[in-house]
Amino acid sequence: MANPGGRAPYTGWTRDHWVRLLGRLTDGFVRAIPPGGSPAAARLPGAAGPERVPWIEGFARMSVAWAAWLHEPSNPSHVSWAGRRHDVAALLATGLAHATDPGHPAWWGPIGDRDQRIVEAAEVATALLIGGPPLRKAIDRVDAGASERILDWLALVDGRDVWPDNWVLFPMMSALARRRAGRPIGDAAIDDAVDWMSGHHAGDGWYSDGPGHALDLYTGWAIHWHLLWWATSPDGERRPGRRAAIVRRARAWLAGSAPMVAADGTYPRFGRSLGYRFAIAAPFVQGALLGIDPLAPGVARRLASGVVASALDHGAIDPATDWFRVGVGGERPAVVEPYVTPGAAAWAAHAFLALAMPASHVFWSAPEGPLPDDGATAGTIAAGRAGLLLSWAGRGGGTRLHNARSGHPADVADHDYAATYGKLAYRSGFPCDVPASPGATAGDDDAVVAISAGEARDAHRNQTDRGSAGPGWILAHYRLPTAPRPTPIATAVLVLDTGEIRVSAVRPRRDTPVRLREGGAALGTSKGSTSGQTAMSPAERSSSATAGAWLGFGRLRAMTASDRKRTRPVRPT
Repeated sequence: MANPGGRAPYTGWTRDHWVRLLGRLTDGFVRAIPPGGSPAAARLPGAAGPERVPWIEGFARMSVAWAAWLHEPSNPSHVSWAGRRHDVAALLATGLAHATDPGHPAWWGPIGDRDQRIVEAAEVATALLIGGPPLRKAIDRVDAGASERILDWLALVDGRDVWPDNWVLFPMMSALARRRAGRPIGDAAIDDAVDWMSGHHAGDGWYSDGPGHALDLYTGWAIHWHLLWWATSPDGERRPGRRAAIVRRARAWLAGSAPMVAADGTYPRFGRSLGYRFAIAAPFVQGALLGIDPLAPGVARRLASGVVASALDHGAIDPATDWFRVGVGGERPAVVEPYVTPGAAAWAAHAFLALAMPASHVFWSAPEGPLPDDGATAGTIAAGRAGLLLSWAGRGGGTRLHNARSGHPADVADHDYAATYGKLAYRSGFPCDVPASPGATAGDDDAVVAISAGEARDAHRNQTDRGSAGPGWILAHYRLPTAPRPTPIATAVLVLDTGEIRVSAVRPRRDTPVRLREGGAALGTSKGSTSGQTAMSPAERSSSATAGAWLGFGRLRAMTASDRKRTRPVRPT
């Protein structure tokens, strides 16, 4: 697809490709609206029966994409697909008016504690902020009283209990949109959320998504995403120090995470919500729109277009319905969380923020720039305080994320986070193995050290006591659950171009024999198979060389001592 002589020498994607994709998804959405029904209540393909959450999610998340389209005056009023034209302003305004009207059958209803509508209210608020006056005018054309009703509905999030993670930012977005519209909003409604999330900065632009050290892709597509809307808004001027810290951390994350994307547009999938398809492109697009992009001209577009094109190649959209499938590759709901519905997958639509920039913007006008994996040499970049190391093979050989610290505390019954937070490495060319049944553990033993001491099944790492990363290496200290007490382990990984050397030191009880298992890379499957993943390249296939050794802790004493010094708590900035 690449056009070496044009502005897209790596992906072949231009702004027109993005416009057509938005038209395709919009058409798929509109076809899901029942005859005589409302955009606020589209029966999305694959959604279960009368369940309302998927259609609330689907409209709310697409509203951000449609608002981005309205934001740019040079965009036409309609998007098209297969000869069908759709008026974006009318579609968005009508849906918002109906969703927030208690007298309309499509009303989204009241908002309760830890209610999914808290999330979607933030999506609506984001759409209002991005859409600005053009969206307000479109809403007034539909219903003169709708704008005030929308703000009233957003106010229903006030005082509601939220999960102690990125959810704290959702009511903040509602407050920010209402303040922008002239509603009286106390500073605490915004500042408390911003400060709470800022206090979870783990270093190097990475945030823990709640308690523990839960580092994952939510740092980009949820935490930076929401914090930046505040920091770059007029309201952010109230607190210049906090605003500067948020922007500085976002720039650090964008610069340090761009190498995560491989030449073929894949990236190491780790953490929650891996069914959000190309959502990881959104923070890079947002950085360009807001003028804080730290990357060389053309790199953010090359990254974003590569991620989107790769997602399409791997079956993100059903060709029969022109809507998102549920899964990581193709349609496979069993490998993602139950909350990832056909509507939830539209979190990926945030990437269409790219269309809020005109064709003349440097994001579109500069030729695509290379990612590290496009180059001829391998390399690494460490997020030392966060405990993460990114490596790339070069020449399109793929990327890896080496994980010294990330882990998610247990918070849901019968759910084990070890597969998506506890592995030592995650690779771009093929995802990790995950459990697909309730109560399962980390799936197969890819990229883990597993232990058993007479238990029925092996135990894997989920959380880490301490860990660090440096140029070409990581070191993790953790305890694996064995009876009668946990067994401490230290694992050191040395990255060598497309391979790695791994050494684990374990100290079992003298009277309790244990069995240690160590796994290399997960094996890929051919494209088009039931998992929908790609086969690994020869370079990746050779990268799983590991060394597991029974060693005394004295053998690693020097490394662990220096590790303790490197991981002393540092006051967040």
